[in-house]
Amino acid sequence: MYWKGHSRESPEWPFFFLVAMTDSIQDTLGALSEFLRAQGLVPHGGASEDEIVAFEQRYNVRLPADVRAYFARVNGVVGGRDGAWDDEMIALWELKDVRPLSEEVESCRTPEADRYLVFADWSIWAHAYAIHLDTTGTETPVYIVFNPQVERVADSFNDFLQRYVRRDPAVVFGTPSATA
Repeated sequence: MYWKGHSRESPEWPFFFLVAMTDSIQDTLGALSEFLRAQGLVPHGGASEDEIVAFEQRYNVRLPADVRAYFARVNGVVGGRDGAWDDEMIALWELKDVRPLSEEVESCRTPEADRYLVFADWSIWAHAYAIHLDTTGTETPVYIVFNPQVERVADSFNDFLQRYVRRDPAVVFGTPSATA
């Protein structure tokens, strides 16, 4: 929920943008959409089931339920990869722009780079955000990619989105000293 008494211009922003801790990805996606709109960004709108299936077939992956729900409902922001940034210069990409780290960065030296799906970046790829798919397709830890280093910043995609909306610095920027 958004604390209506405060605006982006308020010195308290974004601390009054509240997300209830919940296991419901749908609640999280609702809060995310409201958060993005409050910054003047437009959620792209859901990718179709056919688009999601085509993506999974192209990369031979099965997207976990929380990631599928995100792309089916939000699907990044309009113009995301091409310059639609939030107030912290984070761009959330549409499904059509998401790809494995091994394809995104051809010279990538990160182990298992083909298991990381890059879905967002910060400051025109100063670092990126990626979901690491396990072999079962059930776990969705999120990492910041500093190439070649990666830093786990959330245990699940839902957890990442909740903490992103709350502007948790550990999720938004990681701890670069840990990768040095």
